[in-house]
Amino acid sequence: MINRINKILLIYILALCTGCEVNTNELIYKQQSVVKLYHDCSSADSNCTSIVFSYPVIEYSLNEKAETKLNNIIATHLLSSVLYDSVFYNIDELADHFLDDYEMHKNNFPEYNIPWYLKNDIRIIYLSHKIISMQCTIFSFTGGAHPNTITGYASYSLVTGKKLDLDSILISSRYNDFVTYAEKKFRIAQSIDDSLSLNDKGFWFGNNEFYLPDNYAFTESGFVFHFNAYEIAPYSTGPIELKLTLHELKPFLKENLHY
Repeated sequence: MINRINKILLIYILALCTGCEVNTNELIYKQQSVVKLYHDCSSADSNCTSIVFSYPVIEYSLNEKAETKLNNIIATHLLSSVLYDSVFYNIDELADHFLDDYEMHKNNFPEYNIPWYLKNDIRIIYLSHKIISMQCTIFSFTGGAHPNTITGYASYSLVTGKKLDLDSILISSRYNDFVTYAEKKFRIAQSIDDSLSLNDKGFWFGNNEFYLPDNYAFTESGFVFHFNAYEIAPYSTGPIELKLTLHELKPFLKENLHY
């Protein structure tokens, strides 16, 4: 799949590297960008309908199998769409589908002049000898009351290329203790007194019970859990992040975990 993407990049890449090549002892990667515009409008024009992709391409890793898996994961996230149920096999196909939808909408409503956009930004946010973390943020607007933003985090093993779930990160016997600690930190961050329930402050936790989202990763400053808009609160509240330092996390981490 990644080879197909690279062929499309030969046509649509506007910037081969939005930053410098990143070279570490573990891997080498470049951040690449692809931009496609409606009827070749100017990306500097606020009325320009556009689709923009920014993502890392791992060019070298000490573990070739992990490198292949990680590039395939990036390609999958890149081509995943929050707008369509269809499966897309390359950037060109997804971009054309999006711009064709906009064209159809304009034909059905000739007075319509509000631009649409779809932006998918994937970044490597943490890299150690054993772990790599990525953040994927999708921004979209196709009309309606407001744009939408969805952010996903994940950490992967540089040895196997597999996603690190909480079972592989936390001491199993201390998981409930960790959730209790995380709720305490959440309450402090959201100014919720212990005498109040979470939903008394406008949150939407099922059964009024705090839980950890399946959206998390190691970061340079520690560890982050991310709740997207509408997940536990109204859109107006926006996304909510719970951040922990490695010092706070360490008592709950498995001893053999190298981060």
